[in-house]
Amino acid sequence: MAKKINMSNDEPVIYCGPSIPKFGLVQFAIYRGYLPENVNNAAARIEEIKKVIVPIHRLNAFRRELAKIGSEAHRLYNLIAEQAKERDI
Repeated sequence: MAKKINMSNDEPVIYCGPSIPKFGLVQFAIYRGYLPENVNNAAARIEEIKKVIVPIHRLNAFRRELAKIGSEAHRLYNLIAEQAKERDI
């Protein structure tokens, strides 16, 4: 079942984490109004996934943070990739 995103203006959101093929999760996939079941299933296994789903207007700032080694965005991206690999997801 799809889960509604709490968005007052129904702005699209974008997944900025690494692609995880086993869940059909693709980096920079855009969602509007809800997160599909595959995204919720992936987030149930790796909770940090929802932390890298950001409103589309924050994409540029998030990508700048992602490029900074040691930033929270960089840490989350690497943690998700590491956990997906360790759990063979």
